[in-house]
Amino acid sequence: FDKVLLHLEARFRKEIKEGKRSAIRKVLNRDVSSKKMMILCIARIFKRRAPQDDQRTLISKTVYSLELTDGWYSVLAKPDHFLSSKIDEGLLCEGGKLLVSNSDLCGSEDGIDPLDECYDASPGNNVPILYIYANGTRLAHWRAKLGFTVATDCN
Repeated sequence: FDKVLLHLEARFRKEIKEGKRSAIRKVLNRDVSSKKMMILCIARIFKRRAPQDDQRTLISKTVYSLELTDGWYSVLAKPDHFLSSKIDEGLLCEGGKLLVSNSDLCGSEDGIDPLDECYDASPGNNVPILYIYANGTRLAHWRAKLGFTVATDCN
């Protein structure tokens, strides 16, 4: 319990007193573009079956959503078709780190604070969604530091 309080106190000191915010908080507040390169961790993978529009057969397709975190805050993300296939193959799994760039944040055009009580980064809620694409996403090294990064720090 004491360690939790120490971490909360350190976060309060960093964010409130020093004015330093995490990557996802800056993106959700719309202070920084979501296209900026950052390393995020896959916290959860949500899977659901969605019926396809085929009149002859009722084929269902798997649709994935990800909860990505920077270690403190999280955001709901939608992978493209190629990244979804990598989830099916087991290459992208919970706990893995992704180097994400050129993503699109849709929803809440004025920005939202992840500390708002209405914010819940899980599917079905009316929250901003980070769309990630295969051309701007790759696996990051397991020891890579979460948050914003530059191209030379990605190895």
